[in-house]
Amino acid sequence: MPFLLKDEEELKKQQEAAGNISGTSTSFNLPGANQSSTAPKAEKKSGSWTNLNQYLDANKEQAGAMADKVTGDIDSTAQDAEFRLNQIKETAPGQVQSLSGQSLRDEYLSKADQLNDEQKSAYNTYKTTGGYSGPSSIYDVDGYADAETAAKKADQKLNQTKTEGGRQELLKDAYKRPTYSQGQSTLDNLLVQNDAGSKAKFNDVQSKWSGINSILDGTTADVNARIGSNLQTAQANKGLFNDAEQAYQDEFLNPIRARAAQYNAQAPSRVTSVSSDIADDTLTEATLSELGLEAGQNLFNTVLGNYLKTDATQANANNVANAQERAKYAALMNLIGRDATEITSDGKEISPISFDKNKFMSDVDQKRAAYENEYNNVSLPVYSSLDSADGAQYTTKYDGSTLGGKAFDMSTATPNQLEQLLSAMKASPFASGSYKTPIKDIETALNNFYSKHDSKRVIKKG
Repeated sequence: MPFLLKDEEELKKQQEAAGNISGTSTSFNLPGANQSSTAPKAEKKSGSWTNLNQYLDANKEQAGAMADKVTGDIDSTAQDAEFRLNQIKETAPGQVQSLSGQSLRDEYLSKADQLNDEQKSAYNTYKTTGGYSGPSSIYDVDGYADAETAAKKADQKLNQTKTEGGRQELLKDAYKRPTYSQGQSTLDNLLVQNDAGSKAKFNDVQSKWSGINSILDGTTADVNARIGSNLQTAQANKGLFNDAEQAYQDEFLNPIRARAAQYNAQAPSRVTSVSSDIADDTLTEATLSELGLEAGQNLFNTVLGNYLKTDATQANANNVANAQERAKYAALMNLIGRDATEITSDGKEISPISFDKNKFMSDVDQKRAAYENEYNNVSLPVYSSLDSADGAQYTTKYDGSTLGGKAFDMSTATPNQLEQLLSAMKASPFASGSYKTPIKDIETALNNFYSKHDSKRVIKKG
């Protein structure tokens, strides 16, 4: 700058010749400066005007350099502010997703038993934050304070370029020399403002960055609007959870509750119907299904009613829910943070009718074993029905000559052997003759045996 001349003595001489140039008051009629009412009017040929003109003429080439320095600083400050504000805008929180009760139902609540840990965590985060955990105002945004400071500093410097005092301060800031006096800065400002090129540079920087304050205001408004919108959306999201959770809980439980009510309404008639149906051996398909039995099942001499139990308990949801429903309800309650009270994991389904099928089948197996043992291993007495020998036991031994070569001893024959003898006798030529009475008597003995065990008694479907 001009006051950094190599020859400091020359500078001193110019200041002395110009009068009080480096002081706070001057007799020069500086453009843009207030003229002192007490200062003597100078004539065009006075020494002060002559020395001032000499100064301006001698240093006019440096005016451009000074203007470059000052406007360069302003441009750099403004660019820094613009860069920071653009970063704030780019990194500002994005739009928070607006939830709905339906989306919570479809994506989370209805799939509670299928969610992984990450999805469960996401649900609880949404429930706590509404989907937004960012800044509550722009002043909480990282880097905004620095961006605002830079923008305001650039705007301040731009305003300073429009006044004499402001330009003097800019010159002082640009060169930062401790001995730079008010008079010296006044002269340098005069040098700059009288240079057309310097004026153009100031005008250019003013035009280029005239909107820096608008950029700051626009960024502030835009980011604040985004933050405000996100806070509003998040609050609305959080408000959805309790209602959505309760609604789906009822949606899930209501069909089960309805089944419990239906159970209670139908239980008495179910007991009556089944109890009546098992009074004989012909059972309806509904009863067969209820008891877990099939047509053709041997009964022997069991009594189905002995294995039937009734329960008059009034059912609730916990009494009619199946295993899959219990698991899903437990997962739902865990997700929404509520106690699983209406349906418990250790609850069991109940029925107004229960049939002890295991005991029934065990008894049937025992009776079958007893029947088969007697049928194959225990002799069955056959008594005569002839008047002359009424009540006498047959002890006849058949040599097999008339029975297809098979010999039979009636005194030790088992039911199995008697069946074979009966079959052979019926096939013999004497079936309607001498074998007629023995055939009748053997049939009677076998029928009594079968009746004793009810071996031919089976369940029929009807």
